[in-house]
Amino acid sequence: MLETGAGTAKVLVQGVEQARALVTHVTSAALRQAPGLEVTGVVGKPFGWDTPGALHAALREAQHALEPVRTSLPGPDARFLRLPVVDECASTGLPAASLSRLYPGERQPRSAESLAKWQAYGKEDEGDGLARLAALAGTEPRALKRVVWHLAEKAEWVGVVYADGNGLGDVFGSLDACVTDPGNRCYADTLRSFSAAVQGAAKAAFADAVDSLRQQGAGLGKEGEGPVPVVPLILAGDDMVAICEGRWALSFTAEYLRAFERHTAGSPQIAGALSRRAQGPGLSACAGVAIVKAHFPFAIAHTLALDLMTEEAKCL
Repeated sequence: MLETGAGTAKVLVQGVEQARALVTHVTSAALRQAPGLEVTGVVGKPFGWDTPGALHAALREAQHALEPVRTSLPGPDARFLRLPVVDECASTGLPAASLSRLYPGERQPRSAESLAKWQAYGKEDEGDGLARLAALAGTEPRALKRVVWHLAEKAEWVGVVYADGNGLGDVFGSLDACVTDPGNRCYADTLRSFSAAVQGAAKAAFADAVDSLRQQGAGLGKEGEGPVPVVPLILAGDDMVAICEGRWALSFTAEYLRAFERHTAGSPQIAGALSRRAQGPGLSACAGVAIVKAHFPFAIAHTLALDLMTEEAKCL
């Protein structure tokens, strides 16, 4: 594994057949376990490991090849046809796969996507999905479940926060200028350590932002001793997506951005690589925040936060 980010991964394997088998396994697993999720992969051309700069060129070529493959494939909606006529899912609007009783009460029509999400969350227990989110949040599944319930049932306003690092595309695109040796081994090690350090900085920044809210008395409960009302949805690479109680959303976001810059500047793997491009010592980030009513559709709020970040914050 060379690099992982928000929904992306770059993996180095020994041969074309192994690479194709890996892409087949990942995309097949997504079809089975996450209906509605679109996963696309490409296999780059073989290159000479002993040729300086070959790995950088191969990664760039594979990156360029990915986009036309992604856009040429039918979208996830093409998997859920409506003929013959079927009932509509009570949650997603997709064709229903079955009648399910996810909550106490009568059974409701639910799509395969809705059922997969519910299964991943853990139903009414602390399942794997909730456990993974709790690990990102630095808390226990039961405490995070309390936060989820609070944001869904008690909070009047919630904030959807989307944060993204600045200039990472340029850094990865010219990472050959950040290495100390032209060999592919040095390039691979630098890419791996730099990517891991960015992800570590994002997680540390999230923890700092949550601690800052806790010190401000944001914890649930009369004395503020309970969990902080923030749920991390994505903490991958330089991307962070979280849901926060509305009144704390801007404070959380500001502290996260400050902490991200601080942690990246303090990382030798990041600062060292950037210094070779006369940059640094750390990275900055920007964010979009959409503060909406608690029952406002999350997909729309997420898109709004993303648009605020890319069309407004990135232009400042």
